Parts: sequence; C-alpha cells; structure tokens
Amino acid sequence: MDWVRSFYSQQYAALAHEEAEASAEYCTEKMSVISRLIPNPGTTLLELGAGNGMNAIACANLAFSVTALELIPECCERIKDYVKTYGTTRGSIRVVQGNFYEIGLTEQFDLVTYWDGFGIGSDDDQIRLLKRISNWMERDGRALIEVYSPLYASTTVGKKVRFKTCTRAYDFDARNARWLDTWTYKDGTALTQSLRTYLPPDLQLLLRETDLEIEHIETREAWDWETESLEKNAPLESAISYVVCLKKATHSSN
Repeated sequence: MDWVRSFYSQQYAALAHEEAEASAEYCTEKMSVISRLIPNPGTTLLELGAGNGMNAIACANLAFSVTALELIPECCERIKDYVKTYGTTRGSIRVVQGNFYEIGLTEQFDLVTYWDGFGIGSDDDQIRLLKRISNWMERDGRALIEVYSPLYASTTVGKKVRFKTCTRAYDFDARNARWLDTWTYKDGTALTQSLRTYLPPDLQLLLRETDLEIEHIETREAWDWETESLEKNAPLESAISYVVCLKKATHSSN
C-alpha cells in the first residue's frame, strides 16, 4: 500500500479546483442511502477516508455527530474550509487526521461509513480493516461500505477521463480482480490507484474471518460512456459499485 499517500495527495491537488469535487447536491443524494438501509441509524458516525468532506457535511445535515477521519493533511484542512463555507444545519463535524489502519481511535459509533475506496491492499488488509470497523461499532451499530464491482471495472479497460491538470486512464487486472486507475500529470508523473473489487459472495468470504455479516445490499449507479451520464439504481451486472450494510453477527459476543 506504498502508493496510497502519494496518489491521494496528488489527486487532492489535481481536483482542488474541479467543481464536481465539491458537489454538495450529489453527496446529499448519496447519503440518502443511510435512511433507506438503516431505519434507526443513531447519532454518532465515523467516516473513514473523508476526502473533501462533502459526504461528512451531508451526514451532519442528517443530525449526525460526525468524526471525519482522513489520511491527507491537506484534505483535512479542506474539510474544515468546506465546513466554514457550507455550514451544517443540524449536526457537527470533528476532523481527525490519521491512517485508519493505524490510528488508536478507541471510541465506538452508531454508524461507520467508508465510501469510494474499499479494496486498498490485499484481502488480508481488508479483513484487518473490517475487524477494526467492528471494534468501532456500537453493539447495535451498523457499517455502510461502498464496494466496487469487477463486472463494471472489467468494462473500463482503455477508457480515459481528462481533467484540467491530468488524464485519468482505467485498466483491470483480471487475475487479481483489481481496478487500476492511473493519473498522468502534465509534468509526466503517473500514479496508479489499485483497488480490489469484490462480488457479494467474495465479500462474504472476507466477512467469515470477522464478527460482521451483511444485512442489506444496494447497488449504485452505472456510467454510460456514450452519453456520459449516470444510470441510477443500476443492476449489479452494470453498477459501478454497491453499498453493503453490515451488522454484528447474531452469534457474536462482542
């Protein structure tokens, strides 16, 4: 996972002025999955990999007390700036800088979320993170994790997206089910994000090593490369990702 810090630091710089990065409306719609999958989600929320903080702001506006955990210091400062700019109408946001594989966070939360990035590292790394997530959950708490689908990722080979400061190119390592996302900057620097993709049965195998189980699954959008538009509520066969709602297994003593 040596690539993580350099990739996300450079990505932050590249997208700092992209309007889409600060789409409050999109993040508000995305966070509506919480009320659909969790009737009584509680009041405290831990977000892993908070990025620019727009999801955290949307959750604070749902009356959560949000702890936004983010690796990149520049992103942490940006979250604070966005909180000042957009404000929160009901809840609150606390920004914590750190690595979620290492940080000694001892609190427990009603809800733990991880959007847009699950799959960093190996299967063993994912299992280790899932165990940490379980430790951060209250006994009756829930976790919402966005997981990328290999069915979609495998269709993106050779696709490119151009930003103001770089070009993004997709590839797929079928043998290891890893979605490869290479950002090439104007100075010639090329950095690749490598995320392990999982179908629900594959994810179930990881969860067997933890005290968590799947309660609900909801698919996300599909991207139409021809029309450059999102298809909402896409079937798993074409969806970019799906969200799993996890709870403590009924046999768990934790």
